[in-house]
Amino acid sequence: MIDLPEVTLFSIDTTSNVDGTLRALYTSMDEINYGSVKFVTTKEQVEKYRPQLEPDGITVEEPVMDVNNYNDYNYYVIYKLREHVETSHCLLVFHFGQVKL
Repeated sequence: MIDLPEVTLFSIDTTSNVDGTLRALYTSMDEINYGSVKFVTTKEQVEKYRPQLEPDGITVEEPVMDVNNYNDYNYYVIYKLREHVETSHCLLVFHFGQVKL
């Protein structure tokens, strides 16, 4: 295993189908221990997935602002991502279809 204690693995998906994003997170976690793994999604998805993801070390959080389109997503990643990351580095996992249009 590779240990990256100063890296947060991060993804945001505000769609109703987060399966691809979750597969990408789990694939990225294969053989690597991150300092933190964060998944930001809608309130409905937080309630649905938190019980199964947190035992696997994935923190599930709601976004700090609405993310409804690609412009919102880009703004979020540039200006709001830091509100979720406590480590010195961050690896962003992007899965196409993550933002509802």
